Amino acid sequence: AGLAAGLRQRHQGSWQSSWFKSAMMTTARNGIRNDSASQAPLSVLATPFDVGAGQIVSGERANGNSLKPGIVYANSLIDHQAALCGEPNQAGLVDPAFCASLEAGGMSTDPSDLNLASIGIAELVSSQTVHRTVTCTGPGNDLRTWNAKVKAPPGIKVTVNPTTISCVRLGTADFTVTFEVTENTTF
Repeated sequence: AGLAAGLRQRHQGSWQSSWFKSAMMTTARNGIRNDSASQAPLSVLATPFDVGAGQIVSGERANGNSLKPGIVYANSLIDHQAALCGEPNQAGLVDPAFCASLEAGGMSTDPSDLNLASIGIAELVSSQTVHRTVTCTGPGNDLRTWNAKVKAPPGIKVTVNPTTISCVRLGTADFTVTFEVTENTTF
């Protein structure tokens, strides 16, 4: 909460609310060791199931931090409502007519398409493609470029398209990520 307050202070109304969480997630430090009681202390690298996005990086450093993420994943209340529309057990949280109007307007109601820095797929049976849009937050109006780097979980083939995206400050770039179950996947 303190870091989010610091981000809000630093960006004085120029950032949307969803950008704060995105900035902290996309700049988090990985490579953290799992020190759970079931493992020998500090013997195994932690997985996202152990530590989420990783350890928040708040201080200034050469390759970026949460104060200067470069790109963020923006989403709004209507994006979250659309994701609720796609939940099988949404129990009337969103009016079905409203959901139909969102779909008619071209919005995805698949919860996996909620534009977050993380991707969650409840039931990957064969393959699924999710869509993401990033907004550039870097200084100046120079064109910035990012290259995809994938560390796929065992038994899942992950394909990012395109593998390189570019945008200028406050510009956006779209990409898809396809997850495919391979023949050696175990459940």
